[in-house]
Amino acid sequence: MKPKLALCLFCILLFALNISCESKQDSFFAASLSAGEPLIVLSGGGTATSVNTSISLYDIRGNFLRILADYASVNSRPRGLAPYDPFHFIVAINGNARLDKVSLFGEVTPFASDANFAGNIFGMTRDGDGNFYVVESNTIEKFSPTGVRVPISGTAPYIPTTLGACVLSTPHGVIINAEGHLVAVSSGNSRLKIYDISESNPTCVDTHTYTGTQIWDIVQHPNGYMYFVAQATAALYRVNVDGTDMELLYDYSPNTLNPGAIAVLPDGNLLVALHSTTVPRVDLFDPEGNMLQEGFITGTLTFQANSILIMGGQ
Repeated sequence: MKPKLALCLFCILLFALNISCESKQDSFFAASLSAGEPLIVLSGGGTATSVNTSISLYDIRGNFLRILADYASVNSRPRGLAPYDPFHFIVAINGNARLDKVSLFGEVTPFASDANFAGNIFGMTRDGDGNFYVVESNTIEKFSPTGVRVPISGTAPYIPTTLGACVLSTPHGVIINAEGHLVAVSSGNSRLKIYDISESNPTCVDTHTYTGTQIWDIVQHPNGYMYFVAQATAALYRVNVDGTDMELLYDYSPNTLNPGAIAVLPDGNLLVALHSTTVPRVDLFDPEGNMLQEGFITGTLTFQANSILIMGGQ
């Protein structure tokens, strides 16, 4: 189905479900869908009665649209996000560990679970074949495009804590880099690990230590660089696709602001979410590390956002 036709049908469904466009937020939502604009998804914010339990939606200008899901009632925390199709994404859930599929309308359905998937859940990414990679404690689990754990049998995770020279120590962010490798970053040892996942058995390609940074989340930029945020130094950095030549781009002050999530927008600018307990916000940067807007998105729903996902427009 052509994208414009799909969007039109999606908007028809919007009205067929009697979703009102009278409020400002719903008007933004309908306008964004009709225009085919990218949307911003945040996981892990707070609501009036809960913290780190919600998934919220924003338009490309940072305007709040709606809360898509709140996991407070089931004592769970949404963390990693990865796209599924133009209108759905997958979220990794900490607490009763599992993967859920969430629509831009807020419909939540189970996607994947496994008895061996039960640790502390953090970041997630998807490769070009539609497989999902999820941080579970000091390991990385893999799920097929249909939600089947890989390997299908056995208790061992897809990537163990130690694989060659690559050692996971409290990892959070994972991405697929421009070379098709899986990249994971660990706050416990301030390391970036690069894995070859082209074969059935992954291997360690390289590892880099950025001493004292407490690297937290990472993103691959279309310009070829990888950008990451670190909490001990409260800073934004960029490195080459192979992890070399780390460059400090922006240093937050005070260093208690703790940047904890990063994403790249279709225009190449960067979103950085803070884990500060007093300054909940998402800032906007250009690729050179110049802050374009402090508080591009603000409010309690940005409180300690675990992951940022851009839906559409890329």
